[in-house]
Amino acid sequence: MPTAVVIGGSLAGMCAARVLSDFVDGVTIIERDAYPLTHDFRPGVPQARHLHNLLARGLREYESLFPGFKRKMLDSGAIPVESGWDVATRLPHGWARRGHSELWQLYASRPLIESTVRELCQRLKNVTFVERADVTGLRATREPYPYCTGVEVRSRDEGTTRTLDADLVVDASGAHSKAAEWLRQMGLEAPEDEIVDGLTGYSSRWFRYKE
Repeated sequence: MPTAVVIGGSLAGMCAARVLSDFVDGVTIIERDAYPLTHDFRPGVPQARHLHNLLARGLREYESLFPGFKRKMLDSGAIPVESGWDVATRLPHGWARRGHSELWQLYASRPLIESTVRELCQRLKNVTFVERADVTGLRATREPYPYCTGVEVRSRDEGTTRTLDADLVVDASGAHSKAAEWLRQMGLEAPEDEIVDGLTGYSSRWFRYKE
């Protein structure tokens, strides 16, 4: 009965859990924060307050992983936008020419996207969420060769620690990852950090429309 643990209950973590649910008997998602009860922002996603839009490929992939995702998003207020036609784009040499692309994206808040994915992920019978918990280390064996056997989890509310056995551990904790530190504690060589500079940035601002 193979099992898996996913460290981090972000969008990436929930998508990883959804894929793993097809191959293992049980997946446990460990999330350091408590999920909001409504479509609200949570501390672990500081970039969530920026304007968000789900591009055509992303929309396609979410729908593939979680059938009904698009319909649920639209019913909750997401705005469909056709790339190249509904959006005006200004480039260094002027405004880009508009045209129909048949590529649809969804404009929505980050909390709406996350809560929709989470609701659909929670419907999976073999996926379990553990909130307000920190993974403090990896469990491993060295026989016949080093491999991970689970994780140590500490409750943020009770302060107690327990071991979760797993045949596969996926680290989806992003910037909070301590994977390199854990590997070194196990006496293994951690990969060097690789920083890719995309040479880009973005900012957004809310405006109130006055009629």
